[in-house]
Amino acid sequence: MALARTDLRNTRESAKRIRFERASGLQATNVQDAISEAAAQPVVITPTTVGATPYNVLNTDTVLYVDTSIGPVTINLQPAAGRGGRPLEIYDVTGNAAANPISLVPSGAETVDGQAPFPIDMNYGGVNLYPKAAGGYKQAT
Repeated sequence: MALARTDLRNTRESAKRIRFERASGLQATNVQDAISEAAAQPVVITPTTVGATPYNVLNTDTVLYVDTSIGPVTINLQPAAGRGGRPLEIYDVTGNAAANPISLVPSGAETVDGQAPFPIDMNYGGVNLYPKAAGGYKQAT
């Protein structure tokens, strides 16, 4: 279906009426400048250091640095639907996972790539998890 010229003109006029509101910390006065300015700003991810077991994953967690020098560590994953599509990275940062594995325990009947619990048992090992729409998690490939 082709758009009539009047449709395009009406769309252009509607676009002019859209009110631009600045996001916190941005100095731009229009949408295009705001996009450029936001893209230039660094994304800051603050890792969470896990030094106690069991650890219950929070919605705000994006990267977990796990201290396996204390012994085996259990990490209780939240239901995949509760992650809102946000990935989760988990790493052994002390290099003791072969002797003191990290056990990722999914919620309820969920799994991580079909396993429950899912082990990280290689020194300095790690995993990037993505919540699946149907529940559970998958590793990044």
